[in-house]
Amino acid sequence: MPEQLWFTEILNHVFAGLVTRLLQALHIDPEYPQAPITNAVAMELLVFLFLVTLFFLVRARLSVDKPGALQHVFEGAHGFVEGQSQEIIGHHSEIFTPFLMTLAFFILISNLCGLIPGFESPTADKVVPLGCAVCAFISGSVAGTGFAMAPYLVSDYYGENFNAINYATIYSWKAIGGSFAGGLAAIIMTGNILSNGTPDWARGFWFGAILCVLAALVLTFLVRQPTLEQVTKAEEGAAAAAARRAARRGGKEAVAK
Repeated sequence: MPEQLWFTEILNHVFAGLVTRLLQALHIDPEYPQAPITNAVAMELLVFLFLVTLFFLVRARLSVDKPGALQHVFEGAHGFVEGQSQEIIGHHSEIFTPFLMTLAFFILISNLCGLIPGFESPTADKVVPLGCAVCAFISGSVAGTGFAMAPYLVSDYYGENFNAINYATIYSWKAIGGSFAGGLAAIIMTGNILSNGTPDWARGFWFGAILCVLAALVLTFLVRQPTLEQVTKAEEGAAAAAARRAARRGGKEAVAK
């Protein structure tokens, strides 16, 4: 049996049979059927329950006239995350703010758990950061085709309505590259991911040169500037959407008056 935290023991005592049957139904045989829930999963669940309770508590105490200390903390965190997302993501970045806020608090509370006796940081397990990276990748890939990832860099060339279509995948893969670049570089340079390898600088430089050539080929043959017809159609659609938004704002103002 693996070493279990107190919260993990409680979960395995109550849900071990149910979780084991569920895993076996998915053709997954747990290493320990009597304790299929690991410490990392248990701590993730505990952090989730804590955050849900905290968010409900903040929501219940929201006040315009007399905001409390907890509301000030969350408003400051929201403003910081929203400002960073506007600088990095660009236009319509506010749609990502709830996800980024949740992810930031999840990582923060998960890391702080490791400082409390009797608890363990779930992010110490490599699967948890991988899951966060996959969620961020899916979020950027799905929404990136509809919202500009970096309009201040490429909007003059590709246009505000097309730069995300060309660059969403590239910017999303940057997250995966940043997550695994260290280990991959260690394997390329030394032949293993441990610290006892012998660096081979020539192999590393040649590998880097090949990657640069492949990236140049992808950008040359797959990234395209939109045609005049596409630009015209997009401008007409943007003008129509702006007119609809203006009409809705006018209607709301008239109702308010």
